[in-house]
Amino acid sequence: MAVVRTLFLDRDGVINRNRGRYVLTWDNFEFLPGVLTALRQLREARVQVAVVTNQSPVGRGLVRREELDILHARMKASVVAAGGEISGVFYCPHHPSDGCDCRKPLPGLLKQAASTLGIDLGTAHLIGDHGRDISAARAAGVPATLVLTGHGLATFLKGDAPPSQLAVDLPHAVDDLLQPVAGERRRAAYWTGAARATVRQSLGLLTRVRLPADRATDRG
Repeated sequence: MAVVRTLFLDRDGVINRNRGRYVLTWDNFEFLPGVLTALRQLREARVQVAVVTNQSPVGRGLVRREELDILHARMKASVVAAGGEISGVFYCPHHPSDGCDCRKPLPGLLKQAASTLGIDLGTAHLIGDHGRDISAARAAGVPATLVLTGHGLATFLKGDAPPSQLAVDLPHAVDDLLQPVAGERRRAAYWTGAARATVRQSLGLLTRVRLPADRATDRG
């Protein structure tokens, strides 16, 4: 695995918990477990972090840019207080019907972040929870990890935009990137029966939920 110098992160479902359809205020913003520690580990490892997120509520008239900027400022301040750092937050404010070139699954946000921060996409990686995150990374020539938080489980079960890697959540994904050998072992273990059960348990899933390979086995 290539050395990762920059990590692109989706926001909702990766950094923070989804609250209803949109997270519009700081009162509704909640970091997912282990995220602040993972961001501190990235800073200590000198991995730059940039957030790339679709925020259509701006285009829908549900929140003003200024309000969203305040939320992001508080998010960044909380990360700094915990020992981490976010170099920039890049978001698409447009309505999905606007036909912009920055809304994921297009790679515009990643290219904008790369231009602004001087990022070498050849040493970048993306972590997201949706097929459009993975597609945007692929379009930018960047490998991607799908996490199973947020929309990640549904994305995985549908088989949308297969990622380069899979992880239970952001902390596990960061561990895999910072410790490649251990990460390779963990990724291989995802496909064993015991590890698949662990994935289910960690997400609080019912045992009747079957992963794709289970269905293939059933056909046999």
